Amino acid sequence: MAKLKSIESLKLDLKAKIKKNIKEQEAGVLIGLIANELKLLNESQARSIVSAATLTPNADSDEIMVITALGEDLTIANPTGTPKEGQAMLIRIKDDSSARAISFGAIYRQIGTTLPTTTVIDKTVYIGIVYNAADTKWDVISVNQEA
Repeated sequence: MAKLKSIESLKLDLKAKIKKNIKEQEAGVLIGLIANELKLLNESQARSIVSAATLTPNADSDEIMVITALGEDLTIANPTGTPKEGQAMLIRIKDDSSARAISFGAIYRQIGTTLPTTTVIDKTVYIGIVYNAADTKWDVISVNQEA
């Protein structure tokens, strides 16, 4: 004959099952949140234009700005929006077969690299920037020019 469990023992078993179920639900929610963040990371916010005299990145919506055939001198203006500490953006520029001047707003600061001042004819350049909230600056940490 099976031994009957005491009421206290049943209560403890029930509490353990409830606790386990809650942890599983919390884990499920956490997995869902992580999956959503990964999906957002894979769906980058790219903005592509052919040419412009001024490029104004938006910290709330832009991750990658692409200029495909720059046909005039370019000013990369101070970004709009509300940037977050460590937020990164990438700017990719290619000219229209003529060298074009590039200038930057006052909030950009070069860190370990040199800001480009002109395009190289028919070559792509990538400019990587990261927001530094402590200094209220967009640090240009990478400039890579096509060989």
